Amino acid sequence: MLTVKTYLGKSLVSGIGLFAGEDISRGKIIWEYFPMIDITYTQEEWENLKESLSSESFSVVNRYSYKENNLYILCTDNAQFMNHSVQKVNVANTDDLKSMFATRSIKKGEELLCNYFEYSDKDDFHVKKLKD
Repeated sequence: MLTVKTYLGKSLVSGIGLFAGEDISRGKIIWEYFPMIDITYTQEEWENLKESLSSESFSVVNRYSYKENNLYILCTDNAQFMNHSVQKVNVANTDDLKSMFATRSIKKGEELLCNYFEYSDKDDFHVKKLKD
């Protein structure tokens, strides 16, 4: 669940991006895992979901989720639009992977970017796509 003001806009990285709607100080928590907003699926639940949905619907769910520690997580707020970068990272995970924080001061209007390789499983859809 996002804990700061954000908005969506055209990303400089890819498609739709998540942008700071306020100045954010270094170290401020930007996102925290909240099970009522961030839906978690086990491998079995994920496979059942895949079988239950049309391929078009599952494609959307898959695009906006990520795999971490063999669990699939779908953020239902705008956090799902945070894009990946290795060079321009301004958001990182805490060691327990339960929250994300600003790695430096972020100005209002700046795109929020994290490194998917930092927390996603190696077989995560997005990580595999980035390696191609």
